[in-house]
Amino acid sequence: MKKLYLLLLALILILPACSPAEIPVETSAEVVTEAPPPEPYIVATAGASDFTIIRPDKVDDRVLQATLGLRAAIKEKYAVEMVIKSDWSKETKDGGTVTSDETVLEVLVGDTNRAETLAVAEEYSDVKCGYVIKAVNGKIVIWGTEVATLCSAIDYFTAEMLGGESVSVERDYVYVWNLSGEGMPLDLLANNYSIIIPTGSAGRIKDVSDGLATKFFKLAGTRPEVIVDKRATDKSGKEILIGDTDRPESAEVGAGLKYMDYAIRIYENKIVLVGGSPFATQNAVNDFIAMLTEGKLTSLEAGFEYKKDYHSLFADSLAFNQESFVPKWANEFTPPAWMLDFDEKTYAITTSDGRMMADAHRGDVQHYPENSLEAILSALMMGADVVEIDVRLTKDNVMVLMHDATLKRTTNWEKVKGKNGLPSSANIEDWTYEQLQELILIHNGMRTECKIPTFYEACLLFVGRGFIHYDNKVGELINKDSDLYLLAEETGSKACFAYNYGASTMMNWLAKDTSDTGFKDFCVKFNKYATGHSLRKRNFDMIEKHGDHLTGWKKAWDEGYKMTFTNKIYDFSKYIAKNCEPFKLP
Repeated sequence: MKKLYLLLLALILILPACSPAEIPVETSAEVVTEAPPPEPYIVATAGASDFTIIRPDKVDDRVLQATLGLRAAIKEKYAVEMVIKSDWSKETKDGGTVTSDETVLEVLVGDTNRAETLAVAEEYSDVKCGYVIKAVNGKIVIWGTEVATLCSAIDYFTAEMLGGESVSVERDYVYVWNLSGEGMPLDLLANNYSIIIPTGSAGRIKDVSDGLATKFFKLAGTRPEVIVDKRATDKSGKEILIGDTDRPESAEVGAGLKYMDYAIRIYENKIVLVGGSPFATQNAVNDFIAMLTEGKLTSLEAGFEYKKDYHSLFADSLAFNQESFVPKWANEFTPPAWMLDFDEKTYAITTSDGRMMADAHRGDVQHYPENSLEAILSALMMGADVVEIDVRLTKDNVMVLMHDATLKRTTNWEKVKGKNGLPSSANIEDWTYEQLQELILIHNGMRTECKIPTFYEACLLFVGRGFIHYDNKVGELINKDSDLYLLAEETGSKACFAYNYGASTMMNWLAKDTSDTGFKDFCVKFNKYATGHSLRKRNFDMIEKHGDHLTGWKKAWDEGYKMTFTNKIYDFSKYIAKNCEPFKLP
């Protein structure tokens, strides 16, 4: 009893010392503490990076160069030599997908075989033209719908992410650039415009117009109608005019365009894509598509204009300065006047007997690089009757002179490939004309000052001098009655193609423009000379059979070879000058 009393007394003394607020009270509420946000991915910082750049095993050269540019920018700013690896492996060579956890840190460029790339492509499948940059599962995915947009994505990442002390990407980062979205030019063009082509369009113009419509369908989901100009019922509607249509806007924009040049102009309801030739018009269409898919044209506001003037790129060409050319042999040989007479050559080439004639294989290759302007003009100036040249197409549809499909043998490609934005591919078709002008031609293993010329420039050299032996290396990609005719018409070289095509083609070309009295006179004379004869043709086997030298030439002549095909036009021209007489023209 006494112990209970003492305990109660102790409680009475203690309780007044505690305020009501300090008395412990039971509660069911939990104390919530916010977790700190996850640390961003540090792709690169001063001198260090745990990331690897992964690209597809097979990748377009432009993507590869853009990727190399990204690595170079990181190295310059952060002193980090990031590794670029292909996504190929034995485990995935048959199309398998690579999966990994967040500890595997990678920058994935393009359509790699990583699960994160595939997931992003599927998640943003509604983006038909554009790109996505997204951080996911320890990876930075840089994905584009096509080459142009992927390169734009790499450029954006390089420009926007490399600005701070490190390449820092938030873990929930996502950036979408959708050029095919509602209200964008691609959407407006596909759904509101018709494509108009000239009456009688065939071949290239028809193909590029259909290709443009197909491109709109792929990128915006709608295929515009392709209509011949005279069949359109509402000529005031929204139209994309391809080539020389009957609309006044086409004539206005196309006025004054030369063979290789083209222009793009936007009016209130019309968009004009026109060139000085079918090739040039094709370039206009291709450039228009590139502007749309690369985000360079984000509005269809009237007043936009772009013109490509190829001819200004070779304004200083030998083709326009022929009188200043002094060949290396000028002090050693002077051909007689009759060997330089085009009328005499015209008569000689249509007869089956008489003097020897010369076809210079790729020009004067004894003194200059093959297929160079210098080699062609040198051969013509020493009296060659015909000069054989090889024609190929560049990436931007420019006809240039080159025998091989690659640049390896005849240029300094090996020294400059992949540098300063140049392609690493050796294929001519992967280079634009302007890129080719960064190369120089090689002669006998030595560098020269000669450049790869256009067929346009070469044609100017032949006028009034000799015949073109045109070796078309790309077949049906060049059309005789449109591409070549328009080229020959503008350069004044129609008569020079008589050796290749004979009287029938010359008459077909004349029918296109009977007002060309000079060409008409040539056709009349050529037909008169050729009556009862067939054009002399060279025989390539002659060189292999008899040899390209004096003894071989004589043997070939005795066997009936009336047109000698030679790599030694200088030696052969001197032989003709010494041993042959000119024809007496009728």
